Amino acid sequence: MTGLKHVDKLISKYGVNAYSQNTPFICRKQYVQSDAATCGLPFCFYREIERLNGGEALWCFTVSLPDKKQKLAAFLVNSNKDIIEQVYYPRDHRGVKACDKIKRLLAKSLKDYKDDEYKLAA
Repeated sequence: MTGLKHVDKLISKYGVNAYSQNTPFICRKQYVQSDAATCGLPFCFYREIERLNGGEALWCFTVSLPDKKQKLAAFLVNSNKDIIEQVYYPRDHRGVKACDKIKRLLAKSLKDYKDDEYKLAA
């Protein structure tokens, strides 16, 4: 699937679902403009958060390898359920390919629910 066996195992065990509870594989946090400065996010995420209007919020999905205790990717999602920024931590081709696959699965999960059925909640 992704080219990395341990990532494939985590995807099959936990799945990639934007609406499920946090797992050791994927963690979701909500950010608003006022609390973003102290969160340790990548710099490109700060720029997007600074552009927010007063009532808007963004969600950050962090994908980690729990057995190795390292981050794999981070995705910033707006209220329209669009991935507006991404950071991939691996530098090799297989790692980037795995992150691309996770991004596609997350985007599909975000778009699968209709607005009136389910909303991203903090």
